[in-house]
Amino acid sequence: FSHIRTSFDTVPKLLLAKRLAELAPGNLKKVNFTLHGGNAIEGAMKLAMRNRPGATKFMTLYDGYHGRTLATMNMCWPHPNNGFLNFMNNTVRVPQAYCYRCPFHREHPSCGLECANFIENSVKKAVDGETIALIMEPIQGNGGMIEYPVEFYKAVREICDKYGIILIWDEIQTGFGRCGTYFSSERYGVVPDIIVFGKALGGGYPIAGMLAREDLAPLSPGDHSFTFAHFPISMAAANATLDVMEEEDICGQSREKGKYITDKLHKMQEKYEIMGDVRGPGLMIGIELVKDRET
Repeated sequence: FSHIRTSFDTVPKLLLAKRLAELAPGNLKKVNFTLHGGNAIEGAMKLAMRNRPGATKFMTLYDGYHGRTLATMNMCWPHPNNGFLNFMNNTVRVPQAYCYRCPFHREHPSCGLECANFIENSVKKAVDGETIALIMEPIQGNGGMIEYPVEFYKAVREICDKYGIILIWDEIQTGFGRCGTYFSSERYGVVPDIIVFGKALGGGYPIAGMLAREDLAPLSPGDHSFTFAHFPISMAAANATLDVMEEEDICGQSREKGKYITDKLHKMQEKYEIMGDVRGPGLMIGIELVKDRET
């Protein structure tokens, strides 16, 4: 079948839902599908709002990127020449743990995780009402391939638990092998409340979605439904992609090739002053070019 209404099941859909629930960390067993990342992020936002009635704001990190729909643009870094600002007023942006250029001009680990402390203070003092959710990429992609200290992920999880905030990880870029794991929880030992996935899963076919905690209240009928959300061809492609990832150990290959490349880049860094920083992990590689390493 090339098209089946979302109300009905198909074999690829059932197989893929089962498979993703088995791959997902913790109790992230509820699956929702759509065709691209922006709609998947919006679905996560809606689900968080359903579970935090009365809360008023989302919190995101500096330089984060979560899509270009009307809602997701508001979750990103400030877009230049943004003509939609009248509809964008429900986000509080806070500094990320960008250790190479620390927003607080501190050094890790002696900084005492000032960035995490700032997030907690923002929850208490910078938000009118309560925070619905904190949306973050485990490793910032468009923001510069920025990985955070392991302690930062754990501190953010603790803050969200303390204040009842939904923690949403945007794994549209990081998920399914690019960092050397299926999901970032394997790397950092932290399980968010919702994971948003996309891109790599379809092997070039459009598919995205979210995995959510089993105990979260579900979306209401009509909250989040799209004509082609359960496109059988994309789901068949996703199942085939997962077959290949498993058979060829794509995650292992990503780790191995990533280490090879970053080792070579670190040697180049010793030679070229313009290379200020080299970042991984896996094949999510960033090279930061500078005029002066000291400044």
